[in-house]
Amino acid sequence: MLRVNFYIDGFNFYHPLANYQERTRNCLKWLNYYSLCQSLLGKEQKIGTVYFFTAIREDLKEKSKRHKIFIKALKVCGVQVVKGKFKKEDKNYMCSECKTSREFNRYVEKRTDVNIASYLIRDAFEDNFDKAFLFSADSDLVTPIKMVTDEPLHKQIQIAALKDYRDRGFYFPRVGDLVNASKSDFHGIEFADLKQHLLPVELKGSKDEIIKMPKEYVGKAAPIDCNQ
Repeated sequence: MLRVNFYIDGFNFYHPLANYQERTRNCLKWLNYYSLCQSLLGKEQKIGTVYFFTAIREDLKEKSKRHKIFIKALKVCGVQVVKGKFKKEDKNYMCSECKTSREFNRYVEKRTDVNIASYLIRDAFEDNFDKAFLFSADSDLVTPIKMVTDEPLHKQIQIAALKDYRDRGFYFPRVGDLVNASKSDFHGIEFADLKQHLLPVELKGSKDEIIKMPKEYVGKAAPIDCNQ
C-alpha cells in the first residue's frame, strides 16, 4: 500500500478562490482539504499526513478571526496546520509623474516556503511517505523536490494546483519549474471539483465546541461529517 502525504500552500489556493468568488458570487473557501486529498488517492494508496501551510494577518481583525475559525475546522478534520507569519515591510516608491519619493508599507508572508521544504525533506528522510502531492507553485521548492526525488530517496512527488478558468494554463506560470523538477505529470484541479468537498455549516470541535461556518462564506456547505 503506497503511503501518500499532502503539502498544501494555503495561499496558493486562497487567491484563486477569492478571484472565483468575485467572478461568480460563489464561495469555496470553506473547503475540506482532507476530503479533497482523499479524492486524489489512487488504487493501493492510503492517506498519510495532510499539511496545510498558512499565516494569519493579525492586523486584519475580521479576516484573522475567520481564518482562525477555518484552521480549527481543518484540525478537526485531521489536517495538520503549520503556521508562518506576516512581516510588515516599508518601501519607498518614486512617482513617475511628480518625481517625488513616497513611503508605503506592505505585508509579506514569510516562512511558508521554508516550512514546506523542511517538512517535505524531513518526512522523506524519515521515510514517512512513498508519494507526496505538493500544492504549490513556489519555484524556491525546486531544490528540495530534486533532493527528495533523486538518489538515494527516490520519493514520488506530484505537483497539483487549481486550473485557470481563462484557459490560459494555470494561475501560477512558474509551476512548470516544479513539474519538471518532480519528473511527474501535473495534476490540475477544477473549481467544480471542490464543490463536493466543502465543510459542513457546523461541526463539533474539541471539548464539544461547535465550529460554525462564518456568514461571509456564502457557498452551500456539503453534508460531510468530519467526526467519522
